[in-house]
Amino acid sequence: MDIKLFSDVIDALAKAGDILKAVVGYPKGQRDKIQETLNETYRLLDTTLSMVIIRLGDIRLKDEDELLKEAACLGNYEAWMNAEREFRLCASLRKAIREMETVIGDFSGRVSTKDWESLLGQMRAILKSEYEVAQFIAEQFSTLANDASRAERTGDAKAIDDALREFRESLIAERETLIKQELKLREAI
Repeated sequence: MDIKLFSDVIDALAKAGDILKAVVGYPKGQRDKIQETLNETYRLLDTTLSMVIIRLGDIRLKDEDELLKEAACLGNYEAWMNAEREFRLCASLRKAIREMETVIGDFSGRVSTKDWESLLGQMRAILKSEYEVAQFIAEQFSTLANDASRAERTGDAKAIDDALREFRESLIAERETLIKQELKLREAI
């Protein structure tokens, strides 16, 4: 299963960390603030992935009838999007971007404009992906729910279990990549 969207977010986080390391002349306090924001973003994305992985795993532990019923309930798109809105995955990132956009003049001559714009660009890319990630998960849930509803009529739980397993394994792989990137960033800064 191709879940490039998560890879794009993880890539943007890694690039933001690399650029932050390269920005010369940026005050330590501000650098630490951005670092903490990136760390929070890693943790929140990890939490989101973990929640979905756990939910899919719980469903797979059910007997065939319950598995189909539980999978059919995944299609509640509004509930997932409301949870995402309440969770506000990137609230600290939004704040950091606003602050960075207003303080660039204060560091004129000490910070490369190119590095600064690159860092802001990567942080904006992460932020832009917030809604897309939630929507991607909701769409995957909806597809699984529709397939499960059809399978309830035929009693074919194996195909749904396989689809749940495949999606879950893909998310686990993305989570592992995310964790490696976060560790790499922590070691470098």
